[in-house]
Amino acid sequence: TILVEEGYTVNHLCYSSPSGDKILIGTSGSEPTVLTRDGQHVVQFVRGDMYVMDMSRTSGHVDAVTDVSWHPLER
Repeated sequence: TILVEEGYTVNHLCYSSPSGDKILIGTSGSEPTVLTRDGQHVVQFVRGDMYVMDMSRTSGHVDAVTDVSWHPLER
């Protein structure tokens, strides 16, 4: 069992292509996570500041992540 974010459900996951060595996971939390194929954490993205009125001034998501995907050209 791999715990991505405690208390949050997994909404979507996407394998990297073409090798599939990494998994990008979006949960009902606001911090998407990248894991290796073996379940080791690579990176967990930052949570944005939900109290900032101008969303271009914060980094990260402030609400649930409903879908994830890898960039089609960058690896």
